[in-house]
Amino acid sequence: SDLEVLGENAKSYFIRYWADNGAKRERYVERTAVKGLNEDKDDKNIVPSGDYVWPIDAYNISCLFYYSGYNKKNDTYNPKPHRATYDKKPEYGFAYWNAVDIASTSLPVKATADGTVEHVGNLDLKSYGPHVIIHHKDGRYSLYAHLRQGTILVKANQEVKKGQKIADSGYSLAKDENGKYTIQSWHLHFAITEVGAWQYFRDRVSLCYGDRVIGANKTKASKDKYSQDATEWFDKHKGSYGIY
Repeated sequence: SDLEVLGENAKSYFIRYWADNGAKRERYVERTAVKGLNEDKDDKNIVPSGDYVWPIDAYNISCLFYYSGYNKKNDTYNPKPHRATYDKKPEYGFAYWNAVDIASTSLPVKATADGTVEHVGNLDLKSYGPHVIIHHKDGRYSLYAHLRQGTILVKANQEVKKGQKIADSGYSLAKDENGKYTIQSWHLHFAITEVGAWQYFRDRVSLCYGDRVIGANKTKASKDKYSQDATEWFDKHKGSYGIY
């Protein structure tokens, strides 16, 4: 009878409860199986459906909504919106707030949920490099960019399962003033349309946030609703999550 709701989506609750022997357990349960909890379907704070998993065994968030734009010399920020190359394509609908950058070396990248591979790109985008887009059964899309060249294991129209390896993470590519590709940093650019990767996972996965990620969002908190939400979350969870 004693349980604590840690998270929820349209179909289920993620709960913590205690077994008869006193052991603590955590699991997902169907919403209809949990009686007496708020079932208001109009609650806009309920996370949309889609039982997603974190796509990589790395947890340091290097970009959230805004790049740090940090000036070491002046100790100031000049944040710019997180790049979202596909935000103008309605069939995908990616926007800057959908994505996070996850700092990593070359690690396996997994499909966040069951679905069909919608697109496999190579160097056709100047900053994404090799990337994959998956169309999920709930109608949403997920994006995995800066994959290591030559490691993509899937192709367009292929069915994939949640947790299935699709590639290895790689590095960000950008053109310099001479039009040549240069390596920027090793990370995975990960997004889920409509849901927003950070909003979905922030209370489900122990993620780490650098001071510059936090500082950059705080500078925009009064003007941008996503950075405002992030800043409020950071303030409430200080000391519990991430690097401060």
